Amino acid sequence: MLNLVIHMLTFMLSLRAGISVIQSETLKKYVPGGTITLKCIISKYHENYFSWFRQSLGEAPTCIITLYAGSLPVFHGDFTHDRRYKVNKSETQFTLTISDLKQADTGIYYCAVRDYDLVVFSNGVFLKYEDNNLKLKETVHPGDSVTLQCTVLTESCAGEHSVYWFRHGSGESHPGIIYTHGDSSDQCKKSSEVGSPTQTCVFNLPKSNLSLSDAGIYYCAVAMCGEILFGNGSKLEFAGEQKHEPKLIQIIVLATSNVFCLIIISALLCMRIKTRNMTIKKQVSGKCLLFLKLAHISAASLPLSIKCMYVYE
Repeated sequence: MLNLVIHMLTFMLSLRAGISVIQSETLKKYVPGGTITLKCIISKYHENYFSWFRQSLGEAPTCIITLYAGSLPVFHGDFTHDRRYKVNKSETQFTLTISDLKQADTGIYYCAVRDYDLVVFSNGVFLKYEDNNLKLKETVHPGDSVTLQCTVLTESCAGEHSVYWFRHGSGESHPGIIYTHGDSSDQCKKSSEVGSPTQTCVFNLPKSNLSLSDAGIYYCAVAMCGEILFGNGSKLEFAGEQKHEPKLIQIIVLATSNVFCLIIISALLCMRIKTRNMTIKKQVSGKCLLFLKLAHISAASLPLSIKCMYVYE
């Protein structure tokens, strides 16, 4: 009986070991009205509770949906009556599909699996709102100073306004947060029109002594009035940054062609010099043998140091 209990405990521990929840994507962009599917990979077949969470900027994660293997999904909180969210579960994959996307859907989405008394979370995917407007571009030089500006037009509301700045550098998988403002509600001004509920908020990010590492696309995000508003982004690039690349390619091609020509010329010169030396040696050898013949001297009887060269005879 004791052996059976030990075997059962060992089996249960083996089931608990090695379970991981993976989201291969760390950033996904969307446009209003679109549909997007977030995928979550579970390392091995597992029957337990599965959940999706959303974390808006400056807020704690909120549970969207919970699914127990073999039962219907249960939505929570504000998501209970939101029919835009759907889930699908297979043996090793748990997906969340969001349709008719809105700007308020911006945030970090996590997949989680309850493994006995543990909850295993994925690394999360950042869902970013993006419209079709072109991004602004600012061209600078190393050592310059620049002020990036974020303007938000929204309805007036009470409460704090939190501002976040992100930078998406070249080669980076997702934007990284670089600066946050606390309560920035004092930077908002109400509309001058009588009875208008709107207000304009302007947030600045000054940067001085710029270096090449500061290049990238800068985004602002403002948490206010119960929602998060994202800017289109401003691209900060350095003058001549892209122009240098074609010049470098031209230099490499020109240098390669010059080296190739030099190799061909050197080979031709070597062949010509070798041919000329062979001709001279043949002439010297012929004259030397003729002299020995006229002088009735045997070439075999000469010392090695003065023997005629007739290798090319």
